[in-house]
Amino acid sequence: IVSGDAGKFITINSSSYKFTINGSTGFSAGETVTLHNKSSGNVTIERTGSGVSLRFSGSALEGDRELTQRGIATIICIASNEYIISGSGLI
Repeated sequence: IVSGDAGKFITINSSSYKFTINGSTGFSAGETVTLHNKSSGNVTIERTGSGVSLRFSGSALEGDRELTQRGIATIICIASNEYIISGSGLI
């Protein structure tokens, strides 16, 4: 995920695809990206680098996620290197 993805709806057609959130995404607070997994398998959404936080919306869970087949997820940047993820089909 990079700054050019802000505000986009991205469809994934292959379960071998992986999304990475790191300290150089270039996202600013309030910017979002929405992911749709159109493949027949799970897609990984992972954090790399130190100090990058990806929290599951409405909970204290923090860490990498998987988006199940036909799932949809929105990632919002809430501060530098802090993101919240929500949607249907997240594990």
